[in-house]
Amino acid sequence: MQADLAAADALCRSRGLGGLSRVQALAGGAVNGVYRALAAQAGPVVVRVNRRDPDDAKFSRERAVAALLARVAPQVPVPEVLLVEEDPARTPHPVHVARWIDGVAGDSPEVAARFLPHAALGALIAGVHAVTTPHFGWPRPATGDARDRDWAAYLGDLARRRLVDLATVNALRPAEISALAAWLEARLAERQGEGRRVRPALVHADLHWGNVLLDPRATPARIVGLLDFEWAMGADPGADWAWATRAVRHATAVRRAYVGAGGTLPDGRRAALYRVVQSLEILAVAARHWGRDHPAYAGHLAILRGALGRRRERPA
Repeated sequence: MQADLAAADALCRSRGLGGLSRVQALAGGAVNGVYRALAAQAGPVVVRVNRRDPDDAKFSRERAVAALLARVAPQVPVPEVLLVEEDPARTPHPVHVARWIDGVAGDSPEVAARFLPHAALGALIAGVHAVTTPHFGWPRPATGDARDRDWAAYLGDLARRRLVDLATVNALRPAEISALAAWLEARLAERQGEGRRVRPALVHADLHWGNVLLDPRATPARIVGLLDFEWAMGADPGADWAWATRAVRHATAVRRAYVGAGGTLPDGRRAALYRVVQSLEILAVAARHWGRDHPAYAGHLAILRGALGRRRERPA
């Protein structure tokens, strides 16, 4: 940790932000180390260090997303990215430095549920989804094949790769891998006709109240920041809605405001497909980084096995 913070301090000095002081570790950050600090020239900043998956250029992708939103959707309050460094010759682990936003996370005890700005969040999600991306999977590089233009092709490729990951770490039994593969292929076949009609839109891919910063002095609280776009990508906007936590997607006021601002909710079968793909993704991350005793591991394993149970119960 000290080597990472020393590297972050040196990087901030070299980029004109000034040295770091008053460094304080923050709670949260399931994969990244997260710190608040005072940069001598830039003021309060948040420093994130990617220790667990340093080969993933997710901080560069997040910088690209922030730049796109600042250019075409300035109403979406995202932290200004001040520095990203992923070169192992310059830092032991990738570093991301952004300007600090004063606020309280929406899932913190200081914010009572009755004060959450549900309608404002619904409109904000619709604003993010109104942003188009160059291709599916952006800001990852284009593949040069059908996956760039066909949502069903992109989603199928993503799901199959995650099944391979889960088989590699023995997170699921071989029979479950085979059954899930059959379930996914059947659901993807249903979507083939619409694949090229779906536009690639920006999705956050990790929507929960912990990633929403609020000013709790207002009633309801005012949104001052939308955080953690490291999983963001070009996708079907309906996927973002399906991937949001229950606290977001089941809130009537969020749904109503989202639709009122031009968003379209996914139908039940599409949402079920997207949640299974999300569970494959999170189970793979949990198996690699968090351990099998982590609540997310058990929760998403149950979702996958539940999908298989529904499949077995369906008449032939």
